[in-house]
Amino acid sequence: MSPSPPRRLVVDLASPRAAWRIPPPAIQAIRDTLGTGWEVVQVQAPATSDGDGGSGTPEAAAAARGAEIYLGYGVPAGVVAASRGTSNGRTAARPGSGRAFRISPGPAWC
Repeated sequence: MSPSPPRRLVVDLASPRAAWRIPPPAIQAIRDTLGTGWEVVQVQAPATSDGDGGSGTPEAAAAARGAEIYLGYGVPAGVVAASRGTSNGRTAARPGSGRAFRISPGPAWC
């Protein structure tokens, strides 16, 4: 029996605004907290930190496929579309992301 693949958490918090950008120690703290059974993918492409998070980058959409948890500024429609049927979680790093919950029924994002 082959080992199961690691669970995946996506961090899409690379805001162009330094005040909103997730600091490297926070990424490491997430990795340390989750442990070896998790793959933590940090999206490097700049993420829109205004409103619902824009449309999402191709890098974020690719990372979200198969992810169990997505951390971002809102949940961009492009990320929702790319992960439809593969993600187990949905919430947002900021308020005002209700649009994501209306367009994607099912489990929650983070």
